[in-house]
Amino acid sequence: MDEAAFLARFRRDGAPAPHPGRFAGHAWEASWEGFARVLAGVGGSLADAAQEPRAAVQAAIDLAGGRVVAAPAAGERLAAAGVSGWEPAGNGAPGRFADVQLGILWAELAVAENAALLFTAESLPERSLAFLAERLLVLVPAGALVGGMAEGVARAPRHGHHHTWMSGPSKTADIEQTLVIGAHGAKALVVVRW
Repeated sequence: MDEAAFLARFRRDGAPAPHPGRFAGHAWEASWEGFARVLAGVGGSLADAAQEPRAAVQAAIDLAGGRVVAAPAAGERLAAAGVSGWEPAGNGAPGRFADVQLGILWAELAVAENAALLFTAESLPERSLAFLAERLLVLVPAGALVGGMAEGVARAPRHGHHHTWMSGPSKTADIEQTLVIGAHGAKALVVVRW
């Protein structure tokens, strides 16, 4: 096939088709059951709703087997609830989180469609904790679940220098198509409704 014939396959006769308009997105139900299903599909888990959140977090800390560090927004909630056995993230070089067994974060939003969790400069000023900790425990306000990603982006705060969306633990299969968990971040991620 010559170039002209090839290009003719992609040209339209007459006027171009009208633009379809702004994408309205799909209607996704904002349910914790749906969120849990998708989260499990990407390798994470939602803590049992029957267990009181404070007890679920304290149990995870007690089983951590090493250093437990909470991001500032999560630390405020843990301290107010009387949860013990963790240290605040504080300030310093990002490498200080390299030996963290359990990082505890506060997500500002959760999205049922893809189990994405939103962290901003407000909730996670030092992002390295989210990527260097072996495992993550993410606290999500019970009323912060939205159905779809378009709704999540629309509700995301407009302040801060970063917005980080995370869905499940780190995974990659780009080397010989072999799945590796934790190559670029946490090996496990558990969400607790707070």
